[in-house]
Amino acid sequence: MRIMGLAMRQGRQAGFAMSAGVATGSIFWGLIAATGISALLT
Repeated sequence: MRIMGLAMRQGRQAGFAMSAGVATGSIFWGLIAATGISALLT
């Protein structure tokens, strides 16, 4: 909803930039979480 609101107010490019940031952050968080869990298991 936040991305959609931003895109409606500031345009498609701003919405795309925000969604790309969210996706990148989610992937990074997943990698860090996986690394932390694997470090605890070894």
